[in-house]
Amino acid sequence: MGWFGGKKAANGASNGAARAEAAAPQSPPQISREDKAKVDAAGGVPDMTALENLGEWSMLRNLELRLIGKSEPYTLVSTVLVAVNPLKETAKPDFKSFVDASWDPTRPHPNQLAELAYQRLQGGRAPDQSLVVSGESGAGKTETSKIVVRYLTQRGTASGAGDTQLAKRISAVSPVLESFGNAATMRNHNSSRFGRFVKLLFAPSGKKVVGGDDLLLAGGALETYLLEKSRVVRQGSGERNFHAFHMTLDERPSRQLGDRKLLLDPSKHAHRSMPPYGQQMRAKAGLEHVPEYKACDGALEAIGFDSATKAAAWDLLGGIVSLADVVIKVKTDQASQEDVADVPLDGACARAAKLLGWDVSALSQILCERTVKMRSEEVTVKRTPGEAAGARDAACRWLYGALFEKLVVQCNDALDGGLAAKSTRFVGILDIFGYETLEENGLETLLINYANESLQQLFCDAIFAAELQLYEDEGILTEEDAKALAPPDSTATLQFLAGKGPPPGILRLLDAQCATGGTTTGKKTGQDERDSRFLGEVARVHKGNNSLANTKPKDRRYMFHVQHYAGVAGYTVVDDSAKEGHEGWVVTNLDQVPEGLAKLALTSTVALVKGLEAVGQRAANESGNRRGSMGKPKTVASRFAASMSELTKVLEATDCGFCRCIKPTPKMVPNEFDGPYVAEQLRALGLVAATEVLRVGLPHRVEYASLLNTLPAEAKRVLAGEPNDIVVSCTLSAFDVPASHFRLGKTRV
Repeated sequence: MGWFGGKKAANGASNGAARAEAAAPQSPPQISREDKAKVDAAGGVPDMTALENLGEWSMLRNLELRLIGKSEPYTLVSTVLVAVNPLKETAKPDFKSFVDASWDPTRPHPNQLAELAYQRLQGGRAPDQSLVVSGESGAGKTETSKIVVRYLTQRGTASGAGDTQLAKRISAVSPVLESFGNAATMRNHNSSRFGRFVKLLFAPSGKKVVGGDDLLLAGGALETYLLEKSRVVRQGSGERNFHAFHMTLDERPSRQLGDRKLLLDPSKHAHRSMPPYGQQMRAKAGLEHVPEYKACDGALEAIGFDSATKAAAWDLLGGIVSLADVVIKVKTDQASQEDVADVPLDGACARAAKLLGWDVSALSQILCERTVKMRSEEVTVKRTPGEAAGARDAACRWLYGALFEKLVVQCNDALDGGLAAKSTRFVGILDIFGYETLEENGLETLLINYANESLQQLFCDAIFAAELQLYEDEGILTEEDAKALAPPDSTATLQFLAGKGPPPGILRLLDAQCATGGTTTGKKTGQDERDSRFLGEVARVHKGNNSLANTKPKDRRYMFHVQHYAGVAGYTVVDDSAKEGHEGWVVTNLDQVPEGLAKLALTSTVALVKGLEAVGQRAANESGNRRGSMGKPKTVASRFAASMSELTKVLEATDCGFCRCIKPTPKMVPNEFDGPYVAEQLRALGLVAATEVLRVGLPHRVEYASLLNTLPAEAKRVLAGEPNDIVVSCTLSAFDVPASHFRLGKTRV
């Protein structure tokens, strides 16, 4: 069971969740006069379960008053932390004030969630702990996760007996991952373009404390999910590439790259993968928290990269930029008299080969040719210009993905404390993309929303279980309650998205198309007709499925819509207006590595690049170049679905806490609170849905002590010594409140 309701606030009760009715705008419940007066008078209450009628309006008002009026970004709903990004520096509480402290509903802060997890491990009886940090881009997930990691790292070494060098290495992991995994987008200047699950491992020191065992930091482990590799060669309008690329071009000392004339001056040359707008964003407001070259270079050293390996990593980034700049020319093949690709051996191709330690002719050949295996022989086929452009971009993505995976491996080596897993316990921090809908949603967005659908089910199960537990603890649980408070079930939607069937989920329908041969509908668009077939199969196989939302007839040849727990999202599959370099869903899902690229990496004179061959071999085994079970290719979607399944199993086996991060305004400026914008996020994060259970069950909860304190002095004197439940029952009867409208628990009505 999760943490929700695990510690009871003064007037709090655990709240459940129900599926949001997101197909149409919802009318928020009106706040009561009493609650409005309470919220306004207090300037916002720290734990919203103290509100007698918690709903969307009261949550919005409370969060706004706390953020704008008090500069307090954190608020509780029982033990669920709501973190509103202040978009400015706020006061940092004293670390020691949280150590060994009991749960205090008046002090909402990530440190308190971290301390609760640590204390649960100390007791020895609770399972491993996890904290799920979610929210949209710009909501502050990364910063909140860093606060938790920093607190737990300090907590595990506070006694002086912990491994301080290990703590330093853990601190170095974040700037490395941010530099290579984050980018500036239109919604957030330091947006994580991947998901991560960090485990901090603890082991008993041998010393007993009040809560149980004194625990020392013993190591860590890192898993990452769905790096947005498409950004390497293509970004949205007004967005940047990954931070590390900008460090290479804009911040790395010129003597290391510029003097060797291997990269063109970014101020004078618009690299294809680095739009001019992106080059200028350093001067714009909002980038002050983006990691910088010196910090990242130092962090690389802290996780174990020596000077030569660090230099090779930066050179590799320069090689990717140069490779993306390679211009695909056209020539006529003498044998077939058809147009084929031609890559000159000078210019960008030569610069890329030099930086990557490759033979330039071999690189050109991989881009221009591919090998087709026949029954008894291999035939070399020359690529069309469009195919060569696709191979060039795929090579860039593969190189960056392999480098990122190498960094993750290095981070895990740095986090290894040398203890066997069975002798340690962990607190896991999951920092993962939130539910999102963009102007145009593709496969990556669908996978992100699939992950959120799965995690939302975990959230619902945890808080509904806690709500039922409260009813049971108060002695008022009935069979009817158990039925009425049954948690919403996302199984149908999850099966629609990724189920084995019958009928098979839409991701499996996509995989089925990936297992077939493909052609294109036209040379101008390069649109793979398998995308159109996939779209048709979605409509045919899932006709009448409630999870397949309505799509206007004129749009059905381009897209489909899904009814998620947070709302309806449309996904564009076929785009006839796609520009060069745009790839459809089938190609994106296959994520194929250009044939021979991994072997070419093995020939590199650069040790780091040469080592990427092992990563490439794994990629080849898991991509369309090799076949999985039943002869089907292992795709991006199938691998991601499998990783989400494993992650969910891990989380279900732990005590889960939740932090819901909120972005107060799309302008990303401090001291502004956009109510409608925040309301959308409250729904998407399941916080509004979490109040629905109160309306299904008993929406008002008041502790006996609080209610009895409102009685006149004479009534208190007369009723002194009587049982609380009898006094409250008589009081309610005196005001003609029907007995069917309330229940008397052990501590509250």
